[in-house]
Amino acid sequence: MTKLLFPPFIDRHVAQNVTEADWEQALNLWKSNLSILLKLPDHEFAKHLIENESLRTFIETFLKIRADFQELLILERTAKSTEMPLDKKVLLVLLRCSQPKLDIINLIQGKSLMDALYKLKFLSVPLLLDFLVNYGKSNFDHAREFFDNLILLVPSVIQDFESFSGIIIDHIKSLKQKIEEAKANNEVDLQNHALESYKKYILQMIDVAITLDCLFSISKVVASIYSNLPGSGEDQSLLKVVKSFYEFTLPSISNTMSPENTKEFARILNILKHALVSLIYHMIEASYFSPVGFTVEVGDNSIFKESDKKLTNHAQIQATLDRMNDVLFWIIEQSILEKPVLSFVDAPLILDLEIEFNLSAKLTRIKDEVLNGYPFGAKHKTLTF
Repeated sequence: MTKLLFPPFIDRHVAQNVTEADWEQALNLWKSNLSILLKLPDHEFAKHLIENESLRTFIETFLKIRADFQELLILERTAKSTEMPLDKKVLLVLLRCSQPKLDIINLIQGKSLMDALYKLKFLSVPLLLDFLVNYGKSNFDHAREFFDNLILLVPSVIQDFESFSGIIIDHIKSLKQKIEEAKANNEVDLQNHALESYKKYILQMIDVAITLDCLFSISKVVASIYSNLPGSGEDQSLLKVVKSFYEFTLPSISNTMSPENTKEFARILNILKHALVSLIYHMIEASYFSPVGFTVEVGDNSIFKESDKKLTNHAQIQATLDRMNDVLFWIIEQSILEKPVLSFVDAPLILDLEIEFNLSAKLTRIKDEVLNGYPFGAKHKTLTF
């Protein structure tokens, strides 16, 4: 087997004692080795992924560092990246790993290359989330192809995401509590310690929100798992936790800001709010809109089109719409709608969902085309297939 050594990826902006010459040498080595890897026959390619630990470590470190960089691009609006050739080559490697045709290769560690990599604990939830942050927006179709193939070849990964939901919810609740503690402990000194604390926790929440938004936009299966009814308990309801953070925690930060600090925080709060609204929408779409035959166009939320996959059983469609009705009414009933508000400033979640995704128009189309004009929750509806 061709020997290929992959040094771990590093962030050259923070790594110490790394000269420009060192960086160029490492970059050329990564690019050339990835090119060689991609040209290998399937069996040798697969053996490298299984037996070459340096290759797996490189991919893990690359995805992690680049995921942090992608979020920095959103926050700082910086531009060019000298690692773009590596971005493409790593994506090609992972796409090739996920191809069902590799399932015919006889691998001791698993039924397929993806199964073998899963058993090696390479295809972990954190790595998959880093993958989605890197490629979920810029290479949507390829990212969805990879994820669809992953679920096909390794169905148990769904249970991993389900188990991970508790970690995510606990993390959001922890950030919420830390923000509240920072506010309580720094009522007198808001301009110093509390200000930095707020920023640190908000940036951590942006990390969570962007990651979940990428995940839910790529995988409707995972998004629907995370979309539990509000009545299932606060600890298990991502919707409930996010809504509370959106409508109570974030306004409490804004209310403590002095005029000179308001502008600085307004931008990062706006980024966070858009990511939170988007992830909640994708949960709603995956759980309720998609099963009855509708989805938004990738890159254009205003285009609400028919989807290929949908339920055909009358009772299942009725049950899906009834659950949607319950969830949306719960959101509305738990929202303060009587006072004047500004969108993405102090508006409740349901209003920002309406502004960003034109929720009412989508619901009207479902009512007209699926329920033949009957209102949601009406009995004796005649459903259209």
